[in-house]
Amino acid sequence: QLGVSVVELLPVAEFPGAWSWGYNPSDPFAVDACAYGGPDGLKLLVQACHKRGLAVLLDTVHNHYGPSNLDLWDFDCWGGGPAGGGIYFYGQTGVCCTAWGPRPNYAQPQVSAYIQDCFRMWLDEYHVDGFRWDTPYNMMYANSNSTIVYIPEAQTLIQTINAMIKTQYTGKLNIAEDSGYVAGFDSQWSYPFEQGIVPQLTNASDSQRSMSTVSSAVVGSTPGWGRVLFVENHDTAGDLNAGSRLPTAISPATPTDYWARKRSTLGAALTLTSVGIPLLLEGQEMLTT
Repeated sequence: QLGVSVVELLPVAEFPGAWSWGYNPSDPFAVDACAYGGPDGLKLLVQACHKRGLAVLLDTVHNHYGPSNLDLWDFDCWGGGPAGGGIYFYGQTGVCCTAWGPRPNYAQPQVSAYIQDCFRMWLDEYHVDGFRWDTPYNMMYANSNSTIVYIPEAQTLIQTINAMIKTQYTGKLNIAEDSGYVAGFDSQWSYPFEQGIVPQLTNASDSQRSMSTVSSAVVGSTPGWGRVLFVENHDTAGDLNAGSRLPTAISPATPTDYWARKRSTLGAALTLTSVGIPLLLEGQEMLTT
């Protein structure tokens, strides 16, 4: 009844503990059973959405795994180099690690096949309608002592999976969080839109608002459906990042006041009417604080 056409889930792959945003996956092929009902629960959800005319996109994480409870770590009993981890993870210092956990070794054909098969599983067995990739940039680039290291095999893998989805699973929507560097994605999250609009909404003074900034954000640099637009997402609103919901960011002391309601609604209107794919964070339509 709200009028949305797609539900986009945060990652559901098995993670340590009972509750998580899902960005610490320990077993990429397994649906978390504690919180999300395991594989049968996800299949029932997808079926229920499809019956109501809703597509389901799945957020997927392959720039890192873990960092804890990793069954893949030293799976083959091979040390794997200075950083360890065995065949599934890079062993060399500088490439091995991300800020969130160890990076899969895309150079190993067995590992790249494992990741590609994971995408196939979600499509074949769960019938999801596409993906949102968590930071492909951090698949392709490692930060080693402030030096950016390019990982060409990661880009090759991304292009291979994108081509597979486009040719073998037509009609699926394939979205990147941050990568405008690899061909094959249908769209990517537009942080420039959020970063342009939100400061204009949270500023208390009309005289300090920049309409040229609003105009630039609305027009954007990516034509058509190449960008996903939002003024809130899990990262900007989540307490793990010291974030807050937009009404709270506008009026921290009184997030249900007139100005918080009106300006956050204006942000939603800009999101829904600018050219691109609009995204609403759960509860945004109810001015969740």
